Amino acid sequence: MVRKEYVGNHLQSQMLDVLNKYVKSIGKTHMFTKAHSDNIYSIRNILKDGYKVVDEYTSERGPMTAFVK
Repeated sequence: MVRKEYVGNHLQSQMLDVLNKYVKSIGKTHMFTKAHSDNIYSIRNILKDGYKVVDEYTSERGPMTAFVK
């Protein structure tokens, strides 16, 4: 959970940007991430960053969506 005062500050987008730069700096070409299928805000951010859906599955936390970039 994200504390209410931090919601809407684009922190997830900033973290994805840092991750993208790091992955490129170490010579990797693909990145994977996942989000709970009900978390429309995270899914929207992930898709906006250029990730594609590669799988949907159920884990101990419920329905999940997996992405690759």
